[in-house]
Amino acid sequence: MQKNSFRFYSIVLSLVFSLWLCVPLFIDLLQLSPYVNVSKSENRVLAKRPVPHFALLDPYPSEYQIFYNDHFPFRSGLLHGYAYINYFYFHKYSIPNGAVIGKSDWLFYAAKEREVYEGKLILLPEYIENIVANLHARTDHLNKMGIPFYVVIVPMKSEVYAEFLPVYYRKSRQNIPDAVLEAIRKDTSIRLIDLKPALIEAKKKGQIFYKTDTHWNALGAYCAYKEIMNRLQRDFQRLAPMAYDDISFSTLHGNGGNLAAMMGLSEFLKEDYLIDQVKQPMARDGKKAGYPPTPGFGYPDEYEQVKINFDTTLPTLLVIRDSYFTSLIQFFSQHFSKSVYIFDAWKYKPNYDIIEKEKPDIVILEIVATNLSDLIVADSKFN
Repeated sequence: MQKNSFRFYSIVLSLVFSLWLCVPLFIDLLQLSPYVNVSKSENRVLAKRPVPHFALLDPYPSEYQIFYNDHFPFRSGLLHGYAYINYFYFHKYSIPNGAVIGKSDWLFYAAKEREVYEGKLILLPEYIENIVANLHARTDHLNKMGIPFYVVIVPMKSEVYAEFLPVYYRKSRQNIPDAVLEAIRKDTSIRLIDLKPALIEAKKKGQIFYKTDTHWNALGAYCAYKEIMNRLQRDFQRLAPMAYDDISFSTLHGNGGNLAAMMGLSEFLKEDYLIDQVKQPMARDGKKAGYPPTPGFGYPDEYEQVKINFDTTLPTLLVIRDSYFTSLIQFFSQHFSKSVYIFDAWKYKPNYDIIEKEKPDIVILEIVATNLSDLIVADSKFN
């Protein structure tokens, strides 16, 4: 009798364990778990569910594996729990493509940024030449339209605050940003604005990047704005930057930024946010043209932003940007009768169709140094 009971419980336990292993599969097959297209915590678009093609099944298993890795049930909670234990008990963090913990609890983006910083991700000379040729072609194209074109390069946080990087980080002699900047400077037709020197100088006066976020804070944004405006003023005398006293700054204590969110610890790692506000704003929201967002872009509402100014005699502006320019929009919109900001999902394309319709007086391309390789194009016409 005792032997039969033991056997019965063994069978039940085996069945329960097997069913438990199948729970994630059942949830996925029945699609009971909410489908998320964009991971706000990881700041990226998640893999889409692949469609099986019975005539071509070879790629399906690997594509489904990638999809499942991004969407398996309880993924977010498990990752957050893992992060919490590792951070608070072992003071380390090692989820691929996430954040890393530096000195004094500064957080940095790993993955591509680390590869770029350490020179593990390199570009062959012909690819660097391709980037320069791309920017040169854009400059020529817009010059023929009578529009000056400016290239603004934002340094990685790791380049500005290298002293807080983890001890195991090793900067290469020349990484992608160094090599590309050196090549661009040789082409004097390209109007280059490298923000790194100004930001490194500005940090002597105060913190200019957030500890738990990849982006600059309000002081860093003001420094970047002023550096860009100083360059524009050389060609447009009316474009004098606002003084520091023209902007009010206040502090708001809140949850950690996007790097803390990647770790699942934004509620536990706090940040002091600088809130900036132009004291006498002259710009307001304008009517959008309704340009279609880049397919698959996780933030379609941010694709096109338009600001108009009460002073209609001011020049007009179009900016092709990424998220770093978001905090600069309120500053720049004060200087232009109309300013249009295009966030094309980190594609950094010429967007000539939009430029043709808007006919701006100035075009700016703003790109973070991590993404300079995205300027490589296969089309020799650089369209």
